[in-house]
Amino acid sequence: MLSSLIPGCSRSDSQSHLYRPAPAKTATVTFVRNQNTPGSQVVTAISIDNWLVGTLAAGEHLTINYPVGQHQVSVKGHTMPLTFKNSREYFFLIEQNEFGQVKSIRNILPKDAVKYMNSR
Repeated sequence: MLSSLIPGCSRSDSQSHLYRPAPAKTATVTFVRNQNTPGSQVVTAISIDNWLVGTLAAGEHLTINYPVGQHQVSVKGHTMPLTFKNSREYFFLIEQNEFGQVKSIRNILPKDAVKYMNSR
C-alpha cells in the first residue's frame, strides 16, 4: 500500500519503456529499394508481422535485426511469408515503378544488394 503513495514506487510496469537488447537469436535483414524512380517522392513502408520496421525512399536501404522464426513481410499490399534463421543474413529488393507502385519484393544475393546500395 505504501508503494502506491510514494512517487516512483508504483507497481506499474515501469521497466516496459527501458531499452532492451535484441533477442539472442536474430537474423539480419536488409531491404533495398530500386533507384529507377527519379520522379517518385513516395516513401515506402515496410512491415513485418504487421509492425512497421522502417520506410524507404528511392535508392535507400534499411538493415535490421529481427527475431528468428516464421514471419510475414509486407510492402504496400505485397506480402511474403518467410522463415528467418539464427545468424543468417537476408537481402530483399523492393522494385517500384515511377508512380511509387510496388512491382515486386524478392530475395537477392548479397553482391546484388551491395550493387543497388552503391548505385545511389
